Parts: sequence; C-alpha cells; structure tokens
Amino acid sequence: ELIKTILTCVHVDHPPEVGQHAESAVAACVEEFEGNIPNAVLDELLMPVGSGPVTYVIDPKSKENPPAQIQQTNPSYLVAAKVLRKTEDKISSPIANLLNGIFSGDPK
Repeated sequence: ELIKTILTCVHVDHPPEVGQHAESAVAACVEEFEGNIPNAVLDELLMPVGSGPVTYVIDPKSKENPPAQIQQTNPSYLVAAKVLRKTEDKISSPIANLLNGIFSGDPK
C-alpha cells in the first residue's frame, strides 16, 4: 500500500524534489526485501510503467461537454521507471520470474 500511495500521489505540478524523494522512498522499500520481492510490490511498480510516459487528463479550461482531454507527463511512470533502473540488480530476476509465471500460466 505504501508504494502504491507514493506512486499515485506524485503529481506533475509538484516540484522535482517530490519525485526524487518518492523515488528514494520506493527504492529503499524495494532494497529492504530479503530474498523474494512480493508480486504485489512488483505489480505496483510495473503498473505505472505499463501506463506509459504520457497520460490524458481532463482539461480544466475546457468549456466542451464532455470536457476535452489534454496530454501530460505521467509522473508515476517517471518515478517507477527510475526505481526500476536504480534497483535493477535486485529486481530484474523477480520481474523475470513473474513474467515467466504469467506466460506459463503459473499463478505464483
């Protein structure tokens, strides 16, 4: 829950330091795991990456009905991608195992 909260609360309007602190906090959480990293943690890190670097939000200035959407940077993606790069040595094998399990139909 902590990782999910941190990743979803980072906003494009926050100063860059907020993203850096979020990255450090999530990376520290990942580094604390001894042995296997739980799939729930991997899911929370991979979901923003799967969403991509750009997201669409409702334009607050839009007078249209339904309101127009605008493209903006996805800060959750940026933080998650940086955490994955920073913790690559620790997280690459668990991610490979998760993906292999998904593709082979293994529910673990």
